[in-house]
Amino acid sequence: SHADGHFALIEREVDLPEVTGWEEDPSPTKHQRAFVDISDGGAGLALLNRGLPEYEARREEEGTVTLCLTLLRCVGRLSGGQLLTRRRRAGMPLTTPGAQCPGSHTFEYAILPHEGNWQSVFQRAYNYNMPVHATRADIGEGMKVSELQLIQEDMELIRRHELPWDRSGTLPDRKSLVSAKPRVLVLSALKRSEDRKGLIVRGYNITDGPLEATLRFGFPVQAVYRTNLNEQTQGELELGSEGTVTLPVGGHEVVTIEVIPQRKR
Repeated sequence: SHADGHFALIEREVDLPEVTGWEEDPSPTKHQRAFVDISDGGAGLALLNRGLPEYEARREEEGTVTLCLTLLRCVGRLSGGQLLTRRRRAGMPLTTPGAQCPGSHTFEYAILPHEGNWQSVFQRAYNYNMPVHATRADIGEGMKVSELQLIQEDMELIRRHELPWDRSGTLPDRKSLVSAKPRVLVLSALKRSEDRKGLIVRGYNITDGPLEATLRFGFPVQAVYRTNLNEQTQGELELGSEGTVTLPVGGHEVVTIEVIPQRKR
């Protein structure tokens, strides 16, 4: 199975190891973030989830694999005995009736049959978790304003009037603020820097192999710096003629850069 993790894609064997003599057996349930996928390289099946971080890939007797998705994980007491993976208690067996999660619940997940392997899945899984929300910046053909102006002589209420929006512009129909290639460099953060006036862009290599990444910015850039996760500057990066930056990224490496936009004069 291939599951989305924190800053990496996790590959796990479906079959559990032999555990003769172990104090605790390995758990068949595993962690996922946005998706889990089973494929033979030519075709596969993925489960995309929203807030359901546990799955199990189970080998059936006929050799097929079943994907299981945990909807509720409920317990009646802490540190219960006679568990499948642990035969001893780990503490006091306190009852936890609220952790039985009584009530009605609503879950959201998607089933995605696909060609290829997990690389056919991860972008669609991220789009499913974080869909684009489109909305107008205004609420009508004009902004209605009601102003109250204090005039010392007689206090007059300025009448309600409309201020039309200026809808002229030169932006193309399609434009990206920040884009990255190749697509296996996943952008994970875009924010203002904590202590400066730059823009922090963070991404990670979802594969385990090295790559050369190119970042393109949809606005004029003055300078770009490599930083660590603490946003401490590590050195300046060379800025290309087309407003791009190219840098090597190791397997599963997290990279953070600070972009300084050009200031209008």
